[in-house]
Amino acid sequence: MLEGAGRLAEAAGALAERVAGGREALAGYGETLSHWSGRLVARPTADELMTALVALISETEAAQARNRLLEVQLAASAEHIGTLHRDLVEARRAAATDALTGLANRTTFDRFLRESVARTRADTGSTFSLILLDIDHFKGLNDRHGHRFGDQVLRLVGRLLSDKTTDRDLAARYGGEEFAIVLGEAGIGTGVALAQEICGRLRAQRLVKRGTGDVVGQVTISAGVAQCRPGEAARDVIERADRALYEAKRTGRDRVCPTPKAAVA
Repeated sequence: MLEGAGRLAEAAGALAERVAGGREALAGYGETLSHWSGRLVARPTADELMTALVALISETEAAQARNRLLEVQLAASAEHIGTLHRDLVEARRAAATDALTGLANRTTFDRFLRESVARTRADTGSTFSLILLDIDHFKGLNDRHGHRFGDQVLRLVGRLLSDKTTDRDLAARYGGEEFAIVLGEAGIGTGVALAQEICGRLRAQRLVKRGTGDVVGQVTISAGVAQCRPGEAARDVIERADRALYEAKRTGRDRVCPTPKAAVA
């Protein structure tokens, strides 16, 4: 990404140089016009008029040629800069995204969670909920059906999470078969309801292996939900949501467990 930014800066510098060169050429043309204007103030002879005419025509043609070249160069530079800018935007997006699922990656999640915690500290009326989700028996799915099918399941969960979040939220691949949602301006009740909806939608899917058409059947997911408490750190929110997720796993999987009510301010 730094390399892309460097190329963009170089292209912008080259464009500035071309514009500066065009400005200098235009100034030189102006000096030529001023020179002949001064010489033609007095009564010139026919030879002087012809000499001035030839010189002015030559300078004008040269100026026109320079302008045409500059227009071509500027158009090429603008196109090059546009391409570099698009590449830089894509590089930034790729650096923040999990390649398999299209969700935010762990680095982006960590930063977003810290920012969300900071907002709750700055505004005591602000809150959010954190949902941690884990695909049930994922290792067994990989062992029985292969890693390609495992990737298919991960992409499916990624789409479910993406469909159920808005611009104020963040859905991320937390690691391996684990996922996370930072649900902006939402209490634990809203977080639990969303997690239950995601679990239900995945449960209702009947997955078919691509390539073979074999019906695999049901895949489920478990979730733990915690609401951010005033003054706590990001790691504390994660720890409470993780404990709730462990409880969901311990008590049978394919379910959602919130943190205990006493832990929510």
